[in-house]
Amino acid sequence: MKRHSLVFMMIILFFFFVQIFLIFSFSERSDADNSTGSDISIEDLQNMDLSDKDGKEICSFTFSLLRNNAAEIMPEKLSIDRVPRMICISVTDGEKPFSFFSGAGHGIADALNVAISKIPDHVRQKTRFIVFDLINRVTKVNKRPDAGKITLQPGIEGLITGKGFFLPSQLLSLGIMDSSGRVQMEDLLDSYPGGNIFLSIDRDQKNEVSELLWKFTTTSFFYDGKAVSPLFRGHGIFADLTEELLLERIDLGVGYLERSVNPSGRFDYSYQADTDKVNSGYNILRHCGTLYSMLEVYEISRDDEILGKAKSAIEYLLKQIKEDDTGGIRVALVEEGGSVKLGGNALAIIALAKYTEVTGDKAYLPVMIRLGKWMQVIQKPEGKFGIHKMAYPSGKVSSFISSYYPGEAILSLVRLYSLDKDPLWLDIAEGAAKYLITIRDGKRTDSQLPHDHWLLYALNELYRYRRNPLYVSHSFRIADAIMSKQNTASRYPDWEGGYYRPPGSTPTATRTEGLCAAYSLAQYTGKTEKRAEYLSAIQKGVTFQLNTQIGEENAWYFPDPMRSLGGFRKSLTDGEIRIDYVQHNLSALIGLFRIMKEGN
Repeated sequence: MKRHSLVFMMIILFFFFVQIFLIFSFSERSDADNSTGSDISIEDLQNMDLSDKDGKEICSFTFSLLRNNAAEIMPEKLSIDRVPRMICISVTDGEKPFSFFSGAGHGIADALNVAISKIPDHVRQKTRFIVFDLINRVTKVNKRPDAGKITLQPGIEGLITGKGFFLPSQLLSLGIMDSSGRVQMEDLLDSYPGGNIFLSIDRDQKNEVSELLWKFTTTSFFYDGKAVSPLFRGHGIFADLTEELLLERIDLGVGYLERSVNPSGRFDYSYQADTDKVNSGYNILRHCGTLYSMLEVYEISRDDEILGKAKSAIEYLLKQIKEDDTGGIRVALVEEGGSVKLGGNALAIIALAKYTEVTGDKAYLPVMIRLGKWMQVIQKPEGKFGIHKMAYPSGKVSSFISSYYPGEAILSLVRLYSLDKDPLWLDIAEGAAKYLITIRDGKRTDSQLPHDHWLLYALNELYRYRRNPLYVSHSFRIADAIMSKQNTASRYPDWEGGYYRPPGSTPTATRTEGLCAAYSLAQYTGKTEKRAEYLSAIQKGVTFQLNTQIGEENAWYFPDPMRSLGGFRKSLTDGEIRIDYVQHNLSALIGLFRIMKEGN
């Protein structure tokens, strides 16, 4: 009997301990499901690959959580993920900069809940755009936070310190990282305002890493409430160039220029998007080029607001034009800072000629003729222009020579001829073109040729009036030389299609402009193979250029998003926006848009 009682007691104790074990296990799981991330250390984080489909589902689900929409079903990838993760949700109302909210947990769903719990209700309800970042590939840096400089891959690597972490795109937009990725640790630590820039990391005190640095990368997606876009280095990935996309980005770019025109008609010449400062300096030649690009956009859009801003810029330009008598001929000169430049007269004609073309208003034709007369006066018998820069009013000639002024001058003269039909302008243009081709460039190898987009514009249009095969062959030489230098098989995917390493925004845009002109000439002369080659290079160039534009996907990282929106940065890692950067990029995008429209 005692024996049976003992067995019975043992069975009861067995089931009691089993029940305790199950309760404990359930409790542990429940604690994990309600994690605040405090039990997640940096060492625990693991990598995870997310497809574009995953990103779309996660962003849509995140947006529904922000709006307290319980109808959205959790994506399967989230529901089964139990691995330690850290994420960041960046939110904006479409006017102010991003606010950043981080979360860590056992799985992305856990981390999402933690991050969203930190977002105030009034912020949730006004959220228009979000970026979802999954923290990946965390590696320790053996350097104390106060130890001078640290070098990161700009826009690709973020940084964790004992106080918190900076997303890669944040570091680019704070103005504390140079274009090579070097960050002064003192500047970095001074950048914690205790608000939106700072991202706290929940973890146990035993995992505190206040004396260590950690680098990380992110997998990022942008969501505007309708569509999801994967991001790389904070910018979109433009795999499919369409007319609709080009028009959208052209509209953003000209919007930036419109906002940059002051009441006087002068532009904010250079703006530092990462520090929200207007840089000093001005250049009337780039004023003219920018005015021209605005009128190119007006030609497509017929937006009266653009035309109004352009007219204001024209009025500013006219105030910089001086009248003079040279050799008994009445001429006009574009003067700035006591200097007159061949390129200034040329670009002024190009801008005013475009205004005349798109409006039918010939009010500025007399001043264009006088600007052209100065080019007639300074042309040498062999065809070259004898003055590229001179002091005003003394007339002292500078030794300065520009590779691009003659091409600008030739184009301006062809455009002037299209308005008043005086063959004098074509004669001057032909003399200058033959000089450049046979003398200046005659003994140069293809690799030594200037990548002169203005000359490509000019030869394409000059050939329509004076069909010298020399203009075609030289255009193709320049275009082929340009293509040979385009980045392929690059270290980073967003370098593809650009020029130089690291690639620049405007060097790429100007070459794309030139290739658009070469494409037009190839089409006109029936060179089908050349046309196909140039179109491929143009598309690659434009794809790179869009990477440098500040769009809705990344404007909110900058201090003044609405001012930065639409601008083209100097490069992928430099926050300067100058008006000629925007000018050339717009002209290149318009060039491709016209090619696509004609093709359709």
